[in-house]
Amino acid sequence: MLRKLPGRRRPKVALHIPCSTPLNRTKIKRLMRAGKGMKAAFWRFAHRRYQGRKPMLLTDIAAFVWFTLFALVYGGALAKGWLPSTITEAVVGIVLIGAPFTVGVLHRRIRIEAAKAPDALYRKRVETSRIPISRPRSTISVTSFRQSASPTPVIHSDGGPKSE
Repeated sequence: MLRKLPGRRRPKVALHIPCSTPLNRTKIKRLMRAGKGMKAAFWRFAHRRYQGRKPMLLTDIAAFVWFTLFALVYGGALAKGWLPSTITEAVVGIVLIGAPFTVGVLHRRIRIEAAKAPDALYRKRVETSRIPISRPRSTISVTSFRQSASPTPVIHSDGGPKSE
């Protein structure tokens, strides 16, 4: 627990979200679900691509070797005092290092998941595609009423419905 130090006051910080319209609960929920949609899209891609074949370990190795090579080259250059002179050089360096690393990590996740069971990618695809329900759905039962057989409900002074 934080103690309040004598003589020091915390600065008041206002959270400002630049937006043309105010955020309501629906917009916030939509923003929070955006990451789940990407996860579902990733597993849909993995299932579609690898449902008929096995993910290869060689792809992981190639991606990590590429990442290591360019990380060492750019890391050594930065250690010797080289700095990128333009934004383009910096972006190219980040892409040459970041893209193979990302591909390697994601392919490794697919390979590990596929090794669990023959239908593991399908199960993962179905699992991420489901939308969680926060509250139980109410069931509505529909019964048929016949006009002649059912009594007409009458509300009495005690508040309960009674039949005539």
